[in-house]
Amino acid sequence: MTSCLRREPLHGEAIREEMKEVETAMSEPSSDGPIVDVWVFNGNSNRFPSAVFLSKDRALKWAREKRLVGTLTRYPVDIPLYDYAIENGWFEPKSEKHFSSEFIGNFSSAAQDHVHVDAEQE
Repeated sequence: MTSCLRREPLHGEAIREEMKEVETAMSEPSSDGPIVDVWVFNGNSNRFPSAVFLSKDRALKWAREKRLVGTLTRYPVDIPLYDYAIENGWFEPKSEKHFSSEFIGNFSSAAQDHVHVDAEQE
């Protein structure tokens, strides 16, 4: 696999070209209708996401080009993951703590579609 890592920061025309690519990608009409899910990348050492994508393929390409290590996870749009997991039978609240704001606000599910990315092992 060849690396597409940039060795130097973008300047001038290179920034404009990259922004043009981003704008084009964002303005492309979707034949799939409304957005129902997104792919979120979290680096192994980060509590917060570093990227969100509409396409799993685009997300994996980006992660591999940047030689990242982390997790790419599909999240539903406009529905809390807690509710989504209950609706899909992935989780059933059984105790009072399962209804607490602390629990709901920190909820995650291993049943979500996800990929472990490790460019070093490819």
